[in-house]
Amino acid sequence: MIPATRRYDLDALRVGAFLLLILYHLGMFYVPWDWHVKSEHLGPALEPIMGVVNPWRLTLLFVISGVATRFMAAKFETGFLAKQRSSRLLIPLLFGMLIIVAPQSWAEVVEKQGYPGSLWDFWPRYLTFDTSFGIIVPTYNHLWFVAYLWVYTIVALAARPLAPFVDRIARQVLAGPGLFLVPALVFGIYQATAHRAWGDDSCRLGRRLRSPAIRHGIFAGPGPGPSGYGLDRAGAAAPRSARRGRRLGRHRPASRIPGRGG
Repeated sequence: MIPATRRYDLDALRVGAFLLLILYHLGMFYVPWDWHVKSEHLGPALEPIMGVVNPWRLTLLFVISGVATRFMAAKFETGFLAKQRSSRLLIPLLFGMLIIVAPQSWAEVVEKQGYPGSLWDFWPRYLTFDTSFGIIVPTYNHLWFVAYLWVYTIVALAARPLAPFVDRIARQVLAGPGLFLVPALVFGIYQATAHRAWGDDSCRLGRRLRSPAIRHGIFAGPGPGPSGYGLDRAGAAAPRSARRGRRLGRHRPASRIPGRGG
């Protein structure tokens, strides 16, 4: 077993990345982009600043997590590491979905749908896959990163026998200027292909996947970005509000639903 060595540079990057994440989500209250809840005081001037951060803020988090997993893989066997990462990721994810995300979803249906009930009225319906709110419940909202990280980790561990070959290729391709040129080239190819098809951070792909069948029984799985986090846009939810009015208690007309991006 390789002796543990603390990487304080990664610790600093992780702290900075999460601080940036907190500030970014505070900004989401005030930019015109659609989101769970919106402030009445929108500030379009924030858009260019947040737009600069968008392409790399989540990439940085995944890189830090990937490096940490790579270091752990050098110290632990595959089975132990899979069990350890599952307990550290899936248990907090489940707790977050049940306890932390529920109030977020309640605040959203109060603002966008005019739901009159309290959080305690909403919670049992949230836990029982109630489809009358126009959003997927239960869901993981901002905790999607944890779910995706677990999937990527398990896939990487399953492909562990290929690690020596991948390491050898990476050392050759990323040597010298390749360390800067290859990632930029890959990102440029993504921008010219997948980005054009799916939009920034795959938001459009997430909306395509939110078919009626998925809405009625499978946890949401979109990526982040200006279009929201696993939620139907207010414009899509508004036409259904009349049909759900009796079940929710009351509803707002489409023109009064906040957070429609303007």
